[in-house]
Amino acid sequence: MNLEPDERALMVEAIFRQLGELEPSEAYKLVVLLIEAGGIDAVVTTNFDLMLERAQQALGRDLIQVFSPGFARPYPGVHDRYNLPKVPYIKLHGDLASRAVVALVRAELDDARYDQDIAQLFASIVSSHDLVIAGYGGWDTALSKIISDAIESSRTRIYWCGPTRPSDTAPLSAALHDRADHITISFDQLVSAIARPVLEKPSLIPTEPTFVKSLFAWRTDYCNREYAKLYGTRAHKNIVDTFARRVRLEEGLTRFLRPNKPLALVTGPSGYGKTTLGLRLQKAWSLRDSTRILLLRARSFPESGDVEQYVGEQLGGLGFRSPFSLFRFERWLTNNNLQLIIFIDGINEFADDLSRCVSFLRGILRFCYFLPEELSALRVIATVRQETWNAMLPQLDAAQLQKAVWSPAGSEHGFETLSCDIFSRDEVYDAVRRMGSKTLTTADLDQVSLGSFERLRDPYMLRIVAEGPARSLQIVPSASQLRTMIEAKLRTAGMLGSSSTMQHAMAKAALQSLEGGRQRFREIDIEPAALRLEILRIARDLDLVREAQQGFYQFDHDRTFEYFLAVALANGLGPPLETLTDLQAYLRNYRNDGRSLAAARLHFALHPEMGLRLISEAMLLVDRADQAFGPSDILYLYEFARDLLVQLAEYGEALATIYLSDAIAAAAKAGIGEMHLRAVVQAAANLPDAVSVELLSRVQHPTSILPRTEAQIYAIDRLVRHFLEALAKPGNLLSDAPYAAFFADPSLPKWQKIGRLIAFATQLGPDNTHASEYESASAALRSTLGELVAAADPRPPDASAFAEYFLLNCDRLLFNSTADGIRRFFSNSRRVDFLEIFRAIQSGTTLSVEGFARIEAYTQSIEFDIEYHLSAGLFVMSSLNDLAGTLNLAEQLFARFDENANPVQIDFLEEVIVYLHVLHGLDYDERRFGVWEETILRSWRGVLLHRPGLLRGERRGFADPFDRNFEDGFGVIYPYGILLPATRRRSMPFVEYAKTSADLETHPLPMYTRWLEAFLDDNRIEEALQLLQAIAGVTITWPMEGLTALRPAIGHMDQRIRRAVVRVLAEAYNRHPSATLRFLRVAGVAVSDDELLEIKVRNDARLGRRQVSEEEWARVGHLLLSIDGARDVLYDCLYCLLSAETFEQAVEMIFGRLGLAQQPS
Repeated sequence: MNLEPDERALMVEAIFRQLGELEPSEAYKLVVLLIEAGGIDAVVTTNFDLMLERAQQALGRDLIQVFSPGFARPYPGVHDRYNLPKVPYIKLHGDLASRAVVALVRAELDDARYDQDIAQLFASIVSSHDLVIAGYGGWDTALSKIISDAIESSRTRIYWCGPTRPSDTAPLSAALHDRADHITISFDQLVSAIARPVLEKPSLIPTEPTFVKSLFAWRTDYCNREYAKLYGTRAHKNIVDTFARRVRLEEGLTRFLRPNKPLALVTGPSGYGKTTLGLRLQKAWSLRDSTRILLLRARSFPESGDVEQYVGEQLGGLGFRSPFSLFRFERWLTNNNLQLIIFIDGINEFADDLSRCVSFLRGILRFCYFLPEELSALRVIATVRQETWNAMLPQLDAAQLQKAVWSPAGSEHGFETLSCDIFSRDEVYDAVRRMGSKTLTTADLDQVSLGSFERLRDPYMLRIVAEGPARSLQIVPSASQLRTMIEAKLRTAGMLGSSSTMQHAMAKAALQSLEGGRQRFREIDIEPAALRLEILRIARDLDLVREAQQGFYQFDHDRTFEYFLAVALANGLGPPLETLTDLQAYLRNYRNDGRSLAAARLHFALHPEMGLRLISEAMLLVDRADQAFGPSDILYLYEFARDLLVQLAEYGEALATIYLSDAIAAAAKAGIGEMHLRAVVQAAANLPDAVSVELLSRVQHPTSILPRTEAQIYAIDRLVRHFLEALAKPGNLLSDAPYAAFFADPSLPKWQKIGRLIAFATQLGPDNTHASEYESASAALRSTLGELVAAADPRPPDASAFAEYFLLNCDRLLFNSTADGIRRFFSNSRRVDFLEIFRAIQSGTTLSVEGFARIEAYTQSIEFDIEYHLSAGLFVMSSLNDLAGTLNLAEQLFARFDENANPVQIDFLEEVIVYLHVLHGLDYDERRFGVWEETILRSWRGVLLHRPGLLRGERRGFADPFDRNFEDGFGVIYPYGILLPATRRRSMPFVEYAKTSADLETHPLPMYTRWLEAFLDDNRIEEALQLLQAIAGVTITWPMEGLTALRPAIGHMDQRIRRAVVRVLAEAYNRHPSATLRFLRVAGVAVSDDELLEIKVRNDARLGRRQVSEEEWARVGHLLLSIDGARDVLYDCLYCLLSAETFEQAVEMIFGRLGLAQQPS
């Protein structure tokens, strides 16, 4: 071909131009990075293109020196590779950039005359280096001779790589004979295989930022493997294989990949699977081509906590000369359809000082703040221990949290964390299967009691039972059980001579962790020194401790640390805890350290006699002033003492039972105050059923009815739960434990025994039980009621005593009624209207529009006590004649309302709807009746914001306007929240319902959720508060459903909303403490330590003043009306009420009709 070199170059370039703009593949970029890393000393090509040069330019590098005929040739004397300033890139046949192509066709290749200096450099390189031949056919005769001559006297290794094996007739094949290893592989695969082991480890060489897909994948994989080596095994087993899958968390975080908010916070106690979660996500998401996860430990970050810097370092030293650019990196990910999830595990481990952990989280928030708002390709998941999160929350900017933190509930105005807490029901089974325990199997889980199953939701407790020395289905979360498990482990350390040596060493290590404030200890802290290495080896093998960074160790689980710290406290190695002053000092020093407080409680639980002495002294501080302790100290001492007392009761500690019994006896003589006694009541409610009910039945106080009322509420809750759990053998309510202590108390008159039975019936109705359960419950109740009525009583019923009791408690028993309001009824001259309508209904008719008009005025004002509720009673009696017609009447009356309607009358009709649904066992038709609440929420603002509680709350002792309104039971949107959950409850037995309620994943009250989110989104705070008030009422009847509906408001910045949330939680905690604490853990609630104290201690929900609700009275009605002849008795009693001249006379007449009145001698 008679063309000059520049003409050849132009022709080749024209051909390339017709092929379109060519860009270097990723393999060329990897070659550049290999050159930079020292993995390639020279590149030789027979091509003319500029792919390698362009790859170098794209990466911002300047690493190669091109040698090409007509462009640049090496000077003599610089053949030694160590003297070349850059890596030589030899282009034997020419270079397009220099417009010089010297060999183009086969004839020219066979007789090529190479530049002497370039050929000499090439020969020198081949003779002194291993040679990788890639994508080359070997047909150049002249080039084959140069290679053959160069390797003749060398020991060069040669790897000939290509998509197919080269032809045996090719000149180079003949020249090499069998010197070359042939590898079938493409060019891209070859470069990737060579580059990965060289480049996957992050490099801190000061280079320009490197964004290459393969390098990105390798670096993340390498970091994740290193992370898994350090944190992915336990007892030499992969924790991903042995720890239960947290399915709900994984699904939640998968949903997190797409929303706009870039940060998900995962909270939970130590050992509950947060680290395992990261490893499992990495395993699951590794199957996605577009999503990568980078696992990082918070304590590995530099002291500055700079997230951008550290991520840059982990991805490969992305620039001291040109700093890692978050913007450039995120844009590169987006352009390549990639997504990186940065998983930062253990914010609490970043530093021992809480303030530095707070600063670190603020840095993460800043990092997230600068990410693109719309579909960022960078997202962050961070984990933190629950107690650390609670302590950090008040120090964080709520606006920043709201902007950056993703909420599983989807609220735009609040934020939540994802809680990695107790196992769900399915996760318990999964965990047991994975552990392969011989002492606990999935078959055992089907046999354990509901209480035991609840305790097994705790991963740590599950492990204790599964690793226990003996098989047992009676699971008690006692301190002694923890001690037994750990001591059994320590006995395996036989070579030390005694397990006490190991225990003492671990106790000292725990104390060093406490005193150093580091939550870690060093090898030098282990004593005795002679056994130091052996003790550490055994402790690691037993999974008591694990290595931390920088030569430190830490305990494998918080509760393991707490146990050994408790041992140190008991042995006098740590701060003294012998007096109340000692405890005061300890609480002051460690108030913000949940682990240290838990260790102190465990210490007292292991030594209950000492603990109960301090409990008694701390409790007495609330009864009488003591100048030695300030108000805040008294509050914290009281909280600690109450929590410890509840814990001892849960453990079934015998000394705690004695203490509670003595306190209850002292209270009857005014030996302790009301607040003290109410704490005793709450603790007694956590004892085993038989003991708990017996103690609660004896509670009384000479100056307050609250403790006694609350004790009876707790006792009934325990008895209801016991009855439903033991449904196969329900027992006799008057003779069998635990019922007899409550219902057959010989110290009570007959009417009070019947009153207790009626109170029991308020919690067992057709709406909140399965059909089979209600059949058993109603049969037992009817039988017991008959026995009580027929039984002889040495103290005949005193109607006047009952009347006095009713008037004293009428605000609770009759919906905020007053004694004066009740007496006014008997002087109302229009009572005859009720009597006439009553007679008509008794004859078989139903209530009509005209009949309702005669009593309508009483349904429009809360000032009518008996009249208001008698009006609802007429609807009830009407429904006994014609349910469909009575429901139609209620709908007809509601249809007359508009936004100017009387809120009290709307509340009345909704009360009627609740009565009729429960009394007749109806399934709630949301499409038919839900429209009532939907209309009010959507359009009737004035109705929604009506607040009669401002007046009634004052009468009930609440001084603050917020408390007055919030505590009041009035609500125009409550039937939906009360009746809808009944559908689910009626569909399953109690045990199944209780096991699944803790795992509610959907919104059980979608209308409440939807409107609460809408009100908060529109900043309609007053409307949101009214809805939260309705939710507060729901939590009493349906705790998990009500609390789940609360979630959109959690974390909201408005202080009124936060106060309302705390109030709802406080009311729920007082009635359902375990369910509320479970919700706080499982739902990832954004609650600070101070708010938690407010919920548990400061916020007095006055449980004993809660009204008996419509659904509770309706359950009683359903039971009584199931008795033969009950309707006639009901009519007679109503006639007595309507015809009597005074309340006392009405009670006397009703007692007589029921056969309870004292017979004349």
